[in-house]
Amino acid sequence: MPMRPLADKFHVAFSFAGEQRDLVRTIALAVEAVLGEGTVFFDEWYEPYLAGADADLKLQKIYGEGCALAVVCVSERYGGKAWTQAEHEAIRARLMKARASPDPREREAVLPIRVGEGEVAGILFTAIAPDVRTRPVPQAAELILERLYLVRPDLKPPAAGGVSAGPTWPKEPVPFSHGLADRTKREWPSVLLLLTASAARRILIFRGPSGYSKSALLQAAERYARLLRVPKSYVDFKDSALLNEANVLAKLAADLGHQLPAFAAVNTRFGLSRALRATRQPLLILLDTYERAAETKELREWIETQLLAEAEECDQLRLLVAGQKVPDTSQARWQGCAETVELDRILDLRAWKDWVHAINPNVDEKHIESIVVGTEGVPATISTILGTFAKSHTNPA
Repeated sequence: MPMRPLADKFHVAFSFAGEQRDLVRTIALAVEAVLGEGTVFFDEWYEPYLAGADADLKLQKIYGEGCALAVVCVSERYGGKAWTQAEHEAIRARLMKARASPDPREREAVLPIRVGEGEVAGILFTAIAPDVRTRPVPQAAELILERLYLVRPDLKPPAAGGVSAGPTWPKEPVPFSHGLADRTKREWPSVLLLLTASAARRILIFRGPSGYSKSALLQAAERYARLLRVPKSYVDFKDSALLNEANVLAKLAADLGHQLPAFAAVNTRFGLSRALRATRQPLLILLDTYERAAETKELREWIETQLLAEAEECDQLRLLVAGQKVPDTSQARWQGCAETVELDRILDLRAWKDWVHAINPNVDEKHIESIVVGTEGVPATISTILGTFAKSHTNPA
């Protein structure tokens, strides 16, 4: 992996035994998500820098004076490793120096956390090391961040700070030009209500034949989420590569890994569930062309029994699903969280008139009527023909 920027002084540096690497990595990623890339030292992120005979000296410098907060990840394994013993020598020297410092913040600059069983010889503070093994990753990260803010108050955001900072679902729908010909009576209002803090439903499903605006609705919802600055992942099963669980998980990790670092580190269905339940940030997952996923038994079962069910547990999660064939809510345990909307033809000339005249006000109603009637109200066909006609039509002199 590419090396992260090498800071003159890191905000946080983690010292740990290799056996606890996976746990510590998830916490480090969550801390980095708040503080920014290049502010957190985790050894594997700086392998090119550490390579060589003087790695021990570089590590001692980082833990001794090259970070604002040194996080010591305590376990029996930590005390039995030559590398961690070398790191800890620098940390102990820092503690001894801090005791003589007139600045009380210096004494807060080393934070022990428990990541494994056992004691560490020569480490007197293990008994009061907070145990992060049973804490959700965001809570462990918040503990570290709050300790950092004691050492460096200037780093604390003006607002509440911590892992929960960021965008929120709006209390009311925000004005937005969706660009759709219709879908303004029920379909688009349903999207707007879904993407609010007080949404009665957290899953919205659109079902309809090909050409009935399903993808157009999801794409408009994606643009709206971008306006809200809400993190999102758009999974379109039209892409055959996404017709297996592993690749869908990889897509979600690529899109939402910054918000769900614990999931990105393990990339499993259970890791996703744990991360979603722990997050305090709004997230939107869009599943398009669902009829293709419905034909793949294992993928369908995972989505319908686990992924969609997370909407019951995660009050910040919203899901939009669209397809010719969609999940059956009647027997699903998450049915109380879901709404299914059947898409129909659009034969209302007023809807098409407003849409076409936004492109070209010179198109007369007779042309609009003939195209709408001739195409039997199929939205995709009408929008293609009317859109092309409107762009090429000129008002006769």
